[in-house]
Amino acid sequence: MGTRQLALVLLKRLVKTLWCPAAGTDDTTPTQQQQISDADKQAVRAAILPGLADAAPKLRTATAMAITAVAKFDFPEHWPALMPALVSLLQGNGVPGHAEASARAVAGSLRCMSLLADEVDDTQVELYAPALLPELCAIANGSRGHGSEARRRAFSVLRTFIGTLGLMASQKENRAKAESLLAPTLPAWLAAMTAVLATPRADDGDHAAVALQLEVLRSLTALTMLFSKVIKAPDTQAALQAAWALLCGSARRSRRTPSCCARPGHARASFVSRFVHLRRRRLTRFACWVTARCHQNWKFLVGGCTSRFRLGALRTIH
Repeated sequence: MGTRQLALVLLKRLVKTLWCPAAGTDDTTPTQQQQISDADKQAVRAAILPGLADAAPKLRTATAMAITAVAKFDFPEHWPALMPALVSLLQGNGVPGHAEASARAVAGSLRCMSLLADEVDDTQVELYAPALLPELCAIANGSRGHGSEARRRAFSVLRTFIGTLGLMASQKENRAKAESLLAPTLPAWLAAMTAVLATPRADDGDHAAVALQLEVLRSLTALTMLFSKVIKAPDTQAALQAAWALLCGSARRSRRTPSCCARPGHARASFVSRFVHLRRRRLTRFACWVTARCHQNWKFLVGGCTSRFRLGALRTIH
């Protein structure tokens, strides 16, 4: 495995410096003899995609990094098959009839998408969003039976796309286009967010579930900050209400010490304590933002909370 991982790392470096004349810096610009031939490029593109379904997580990550480096230069002109391949992997089409291989394919594709999303600018997002957002939403809403980690990664990719679309929408002439890219799947995304935020948990020891809820809060915050019009939509109000209910529940649990932290010498006590504290702090910041953004509808959001939280909301508004 180590040799394969090293080969992928070296490939990524070669792509950055020798893949095309525009690659590299002034000191590393490839000469005519150093440039990679079109036939070799085609062979590389065909060979690296299956690595996203590899059994080793490190190799999947290294493959995703290499694919991202190639896509930066070749997509979509020279690599039109990339998007259909990623969509196929997101659908779990790893090895037909093998559930474990399909799960690996989804994990590898999500890792690749998280890296690609960071590299996509406002001129490329319209090439990615229409094909990928519906598939990511199908993973995020849990309808395909994926676990919390895969769903969290799907929401993370969504948040990155929202940021890019928000940058695109900041230009008045592109705002309508940015909203049109997000609109088709927005109700489904908001419904998935509401479902995650409203899902009760037995305790704070379920780290994957807590991480999923935190990522949903980040995505919901980015969405309502960059696209303020959606805050008036019924689906958005339902998601915000679920977020507020989660905050209130977290505040009530904060008065009680987690059972694992109450036992002296427990190996996970300090980690869980820090993790729970991080979640509470993030939820508190989210609550302050919500009350500030939604001051016209604050009674709708805080009507079921204690007088202490109502006072905090009023102070934030004023």
